Amino acid sequence: MFIFLLRRNMHQAAAALGAVTFAYCGFNIGHLNHVNFYTSTMLLPLLLLAIDAIVQKSTLARATSLGLVAAAIAVSGQPQVVLYVYIVATIIGFAMLMQRWNTKAIYYTLYAGIVAFLLSAFALLPLKEFLPQTERSGGLIMEELFEFSYPAYNTITLILPYFWGGHSDYSGPKGFQELAAYTGIVPLLLAGFALASWRSHKAEKIAGIVLVATGITLVLGKYSVVYQYLVANHFITTIGVVGRFVFFFDMGIILLASAGLHNILTNRN
Repeated sequence: MFIFLLRRNMHQAAAALGAVTFAYCGFNIGHLNHVNFYTSTMLLPLLLLAIDAIVQKSTLARATSLGLVAAAIAVSGQPQVVLYVYIVATIIGFAMLMQRWNTKAIYYTLYAGIVAFLLSAFALLPLKEFLPQTERSGGLIMEELFEFSYPAYNTITLILPYFWGGHSDYSGPKGFQELAAYTGIVPLLLAGFALASWRSHKAEKIAGIVLVATGITLVLGKYSVVYQYLVANHFITTIGVVGRFVFFFDMGIILLASAGLHNILTNRN
């Protein structure tokens, strides 16, 4: 993540902040016991590096590298987290492409998608065949789709992560690790500073805003009109543990906080 942010012309201190926040954000730390979560999330920076490289200069070698990383994510992680990693990378990649339009990058990305599918097909195709024979074939019941919704009052944990207690003595909304969105107080403040100036890193700021807004809208679950609509109209039928949308929020804060610290340091100089 440090290298990716440096490639995006971030100040070294800002890139370091983003890297540390990424490694120790609530989602990643909260799911340390879920090995098949961070086997995907830890590869997200490599995916972003590959996307940035192909946006800057589209070549067959770079597209192949993108396909290799995407395939590694597909075969190593829990399906829900793999999907979230892909969505986050797509949002950030599209923002970068909008800032530096490159038509060839779209075609090479499609090629990378084909490479990723072919390399991961040995795992995906048997799963597709086996899944209809499991209890997940008909989707989740309504109650499960709303489990682990993030109530507004739980935002206190963005400042005091152990306000409701820890793993052993937790008394807050269900559940401690699934609703962990803590990124640190300083990154939250710096994320606000990022919005004060749009002279640099517009792609990161736009992607950050979209990710934060998407995360908040969906993680609320039963407390969100948008999420309720998506469930009622069967747009979401199989995604359990709605609280895991905090991943979007955390990734957005990381981008905004890095851009905010860069603004402060470069303006001071």
